[in-house]
Amino acid sequence: MKDTLQITAREALEKLLSGNKQYIDSRYGVGDISKEKRRLTSLHGQSPYAIIVTCSDSRVIPENIFSAGIGELFVIRLAIGDETDAAKACELNVAHSIRIIEDSLEIHHMEEDTGLRVMGAIYDIESGEVRFL
Repeated sequence: MKDTLQITAREALEKLLSGNKQYIDSRYGVGDISKEKRRLTSLHGQSPYAIIVTCSDSRVIPENIFSAGIGELFVIRLAIGDETDAAKACELNVAHSIRIIEDSLEIHHMEEDTGLRVMGAIYDIESGEVRFL
């Protein structure tokens, strides 16, 4: 298996999309949360293939949404602003998060050199589908 630190942005996106498809039809989580995986990450650290910035909502579980196990995703949760329309608030939150990440980390330069990519997505709580923007 390819080291997750060495996969391209395209491979990470394909892995996220594939995991989401698997999640949509699942009844239970399928990521590796085994004792062996916990021990391995305890000894050797984490090497997530993607960073997920998500809202502070108990119905949104990124590891499940993308069928990921321990150490595969780095998840950051944050609360959204004053917008009362849920759909609009999601869109604004995603756009705002992308701007902050790209500006603070100078991602534009890194994208060309490393293949790193910042992408926005919206999760549909009812269907379970993730739509990348």
